[in-house]
Amino acid sequence: MLRGIFLERFDELLDAWRRHRQLQAAGTVSVAQLAESRLRLDELRDRANRVRRAFAPEPRELESVLLTTFCGTFDETVFLFHTDADWSGDRPRFHCVCGTRIDGVAHPA
Repeated sequence: MLRGIFLERFDELLDAWRRHRQLQAAGTVSVAQLAESRLRLDELRDRANRVRRAFAPEPRELESVLLTTFCGTFDETVFLFHTDADWSGDRPRFHCVCGTRIDGVAHPA
């Protein structure tokens, strides 16, 4: 399921990239419009990357995985990273890519 979501988000990113390149080539749009388009590209890249990392982290990203767990929403195992956690409590609360919060393990000091 996550692979399908990733492919949809990646297609959306490619479409936005093509539109951005058309804006650049036109030469008639304002810097503000180009900046807005670029910010949208960054947002779409981050969304696609978050899904990809959840099911298929690159080898160098595996070193940063803090937790793997089964996601019932997507019916598959997901990888969770430091950046997926809220560290404000006595134990981390991870944010799964499906939106569910998952309590992390608390280790005694």
